[in-house]
Amino acid sequence: MPESIGKKIRTVIVDDEAAERRLVRRQLERSCHDVEIVGEADSAENAEAVIQAGHPDLVILDIEMPVRTGFQLLDGHPDRGFDVIFIASHAHRALKAVKYLPVDFLLKPIDAGDLQRAVAKTATTRSSSGLRDAGLTRRGVPKHSPT
Repeated sequence: MPESIGKKIRTVIVDDEAAERRLVRRQLERSCHDVEIVGEADSAENAEAVIQAGHPDLVILDIEMPVRTGFQLLDGHPDRGFDVIFIASHAHRALKAVKYLPVDFLLKPIDAGDLQRAVAKTATTRSSSGLRDAGLTRRGVPKHSPT
């Protein structure tokens, strides 16, 4: 994927499986050079702090996790300022995932080419809409200033 002009895509990886997080990280580092990984989390609960600290442009999010699902995590961010790429072991969650306006929905095991294309969609969407530079959320609502 060619380097995009401007800022890197600040990315958080959320998956309860350490091997999956490592795989996604490795694939991003090898083929998505305009991605900066700003954090990882092994649960929706831990992801809250990582997202707040990392101010990501993109969250690569597992759906099925213990205690809280990826959907429940997003429910706490209705005016989120980041894009989402869902990752899941089963396709049956895809219909519900569409309601969260993801950039993509990838099935495990994650194919490196599919991940690269999904990240490229994020870069294209963000640069064409100006979300990052305009300080807007994914749905075009101004980001709230931290208090």
